[in-house]
Amino acid sequence: MLFTMNWKSTAFVSGAGLIATWLASVPSPTTTLKMVAPQAQPASAQTAVSSEIAREADRLERRNRVDGDYNRPSRNLFRFEGVRTTARAASVAPAPVVPSTLEPQPLAIHLSGVAMDRVGEKDVWTAILSTPTGVVLAHLGDQVAPGWQISTIESESVGLTRPDGSLLILPLTGK
Repeated sequence: MLFTMNWKSTAFVSGAGLIATWLASVPSPTTTLKMVAPQAQPASAQTAVSSEIAREADRLERRNRVDGDYNRPSRNLFRFEGVRTTARAASVAPAPVVPSTLEPQPLAIHLSGVAMDRVGEKDVWTAILSTPTGVVLAHLGDQVAPGWQISTIESESVGLTRPDGSLLILPLTGK
């Protein structure tokens, strides 16, 4: 026989389970709690226990004295700021500044395309450049980065004049 559960049978089974759990957890009335009086221990046992406790307390107290003073943590997890330097840390002489012999960072500009528009009888070339800030449409003479100026635009490349006056050729990357 197949039995289907509806809301009434579900409520009955749940209620029966709750009542059975309650009856199983209630202590029986025949069980009574009896207060047991502490038994008297012999004096030698009491002194042994108290001397053992005293030794343990002395050991713990000595360990606490050895731990030392409080040291401030190097960072505060609840603030977004650096640790203020103390006078002791500030007294250290700063390292000498060595001039950098590294090459300057490469220019993060890529030539994505070149467009030509006919304005009257004249062809106007536009360079389509990809920069970290987005796409830039530039013409001859436009400045595309601080100090970098477009000097030539051809069908497959663009010439940029560096801040020192030298020429950098960007080939068409197709990106």
